[in-house]
Amino acid sequence: MDLSPAIPAADKAPESGDPRPLLSLIKEKVHEGIHRYYTVAREPRAHAKDSAEAGRACVQACVPYLRSVERLGNDAVAPIARGGGEGGHSGPAGHQEPRVH
Repeated sequence: MDLSPAIPAADKAPESGDPRPLLSLIKEKVHEGIHRYYTVAREPRAHAKDSAEAGRACVQACVPYLRSVERLGNDAVAPIARGGGEGGHSGPAGHQEPRVH
């Protein structure tokens, strides 16, 4: 199994008491991802009003960019899931977990 470099970095952070290497790695990957989507979306957006075809090309380029940014934003503020595996956002007895800021 090929793990993302973030997994070993996340595993080491609590042991070392220093989250900075993990945060640096994540910041770099987020920057690369947003920049990649931004680059693809930028040109079609500049010409979106030129024609219906250009407008459709803009939508095709911009929607993945905006969805990617939305996912990142949502993941950054999602409540912490505990215990019950992936996808759970409530704590014991269904109580909402506090948001971490």
